[in-house]
Amino acid sequence: MGIYLYGELMVSEDARLQQLAHRCFELVKEHMDRASAQVVTEMLF
Repeated sequence: MGIYLYGELMVSEDARLQQLAHRCFELVKEHMDRASAQVVTEMLF
């Protein structure tokens, strides 16, 4: 999932979509490059 899509999920007011972003990130963060993972971490937390 692209960084843009994580941002879109987090700005939505739908809690289910925000939970989806968190779950997806937990599953793939180890496979992301360090810079991208850091950007997504800042968006989610």
